[in-house]
Amino acid sequence: MKLLLKGYIPGNTINGNGSVRGAWVFEQADVAALTFINELFLSDMPDTLAVTNSADLKFISPAFPHNYFEAWGELESISSGSISILVTIKHRDAKSKEYTNCLTGTVRFTLINKDRKVVRVPKEVINAVKG
Repeated sequence: MKLLLKGYIPGNTINGNGSVRGAWVFEQADVAALTFINELFLSDMPDTLAVTNSADLKFISPAFPHNYFEAWGELESISSGSISILVTIKHRDAKSKEYTNCLTGTVRFTLINKDRKVVRVPKEVINAVKG
């Protein structure tokens, strides 16, 4: 897996139980997966966007504000109609150096153009990514 994001969990992410809102953690997974796709090939396709079409994510342990997080990702699969990225979000206490898994799962994307029409992943891209 590749490190895609790393940062501080802000204080305004708190929910009623004192932990980080699940939506904030989900957003980090989505951004990490999109970052992976962008670095893999999307930056070479300026008129094409990747949009999340589904996510299968599992929360493992709560994260807390004023601590740190990392987002890791790797390609699960790529086809002409979909790109799937495995994502893991880890967190650690501010006074620790050990990260704990917070969330794992898959985020799937479809490509669209500026007119919001579905774009197929080019065969050249699929072949290059698959090696």
